[in-house]
Amino acid sequence: MLSFRKLLSLAATCAFALSAVAEKPGDKPKAEEKAKKKGDEKDKDKPSKEPKKMSFPIPEGHDSKGLRIPYMDGEGKKTMYFVIGVARRIDPEHVEMADLEIETFDEEGNSEMAIELPTSTLNLTTRVITTEKQVRIKRDDFELTGETMEFNTETKEGKLGGKVRMLIYNLASETDEKPATESKDENKK
Repeated sequence: MLSFRKLLSLAATCAFALSAVAEKPGDKPKAEEKAKKKGDEKDKDKPSKEPKKMSFPIPEGHDSKGLRIPYMDGEGKKTMYFVIGVARRIDPEHVEMADLEIETFDEEGNSEMAIELPTSTLNLTTRVITTEKQVRIKRDDFELTGETMEFNTETKEGKLGGKVRMLIYNLASETDEKPATESKDENKK
């Protein structure tokens, strides 16, 4: 039987460990805060860097069909390739797109994945694509679908929402394990 003092000590240790592991979404680790402060001090002397607005070759209020746009990083490397069925600039900051297909590329320039969006909106300042229609993401080893999506073209990070479904191909070969049915059959022998 544990004494009250040991039980209290164990509870305090668990609470401390959980608070260290489970951060609230709005919290930043102390190391990140310190690094940011150091960066802010260094950047005081430099002119501020606002995100450069994405260039898009469509005048406001006009439709463009069959656009093919390569997307390059700051070093001139192709990171994505847009194929747009119909694009329409709705204001200086936003472009509506129909039948958008995005192909992403890895560091070596090899095809990484494909994203299919029936309708979407691109914010040219934040470079974020949003959609409220079903989206499909395909890669050699999986296919992912969702009802809504936000995709940051700078970081290649996104969020799926709604009914999200993931289909993984060749999972057994990825994990180098035998499927559960095969291992049960072998145990019977």
